[in-house]
Amino acid sequence: KYSRTEHARIIPVEKDHYNLKIDSFLVKKIDFGFQNRKLFISGNSVKLNNPSLDIYRNKLVADDQTIKPLYSKMLRDIQFDLTLDSVNIDNAAIVYTEKVKKENKGGTINFKSLNANISNVSNTYKDSKKTQIKVDAIFMDSTPFTTDWSFDVNNTNDTFLFKADVGSLPAEDINSFTVPNLKVQLEGEANKIYFTIDGNNTASQVDLKINYDKFKINVLNKKGDKKNGFLSAIANIFISKDSDKSEGDFREGSGEVKRDKTKSFFNYLWLNAEKGLKSSLTGGKN
Repeated sequence: KYSRTEHARIIPVEKDHYNLKIDSFLVKKIDFGFQNRKLFISGNSVKLNNPSLDIYRNKLVADDQTIKPLYSKMLRDIQFDLTLDSVNIDNAAIVYTEKVKKENKGGTINFKSLNANISNVSNTYKDSKKTQIKVDAIFMDSTPFTTDWSFDVNNTNDTFLFKADVGSLPAEDINSFTVPNLKVQLEGEANKIYFTIDGNNTASQVDLKINYDKFKINVLNKKGDKKNGFLSAIANIFISKDSDKSEGDFREGSGEVKRDKTKSFFNYLWLNAEKGLKSSLTGGKN
């Protein structure tokens, strides 16, 4: 309905602009009605074929300081009984753009060939059955990316476990995001990254290990067109160039993260990944 520019002009606080297209949407064995005067909806499976989602966030708009619940709480608090055995997403594409600096159009990351299987999407289970989300995709140009994420909707602490496996990632592939938004240019290659986040609504623990070669940070000037040699030299003092001096050729890092409840779950994930990467690249555990 609104363009990105129009959307940013009319919203009072920061809010994502979405553009979603789906080739087909299939539901098997759906049932709905009222039980004890409460609406229920149930289904055997839901399948989305070839969805394309474009997300844009303008960070120049005022922050939204309201509390953002985790997905387990959102599911738990739905005002009707929902029971879906499975939701499957086939061959999705997701593009996320974030505009931080006024002088450019923002930085972008993307996922393609994304397939997801989500089981036990429900707020009616009584036996601690967990909602599980398994995803495989291609991140940026050609990086294999898989995740396994689970939570118990009945757990009021909103505990979750999130595991990710990231394949070969040339650092230059994510410069389309880091250069316009962070004024940082990366060099080198991450050959393999594994991380696990064990958390809840308040705090989390991240453990990460990475195998990488010739990693280097170039801090840029305000315009983003020239390297700041002094700041780049300072930044690289603290970073091990390669992981090959570590046991098993992996450097390991860990840390604890306190959740900012005014931010989304994906912000929480990013803070954990960032904490783990900083710990591993700067010495964490060898």
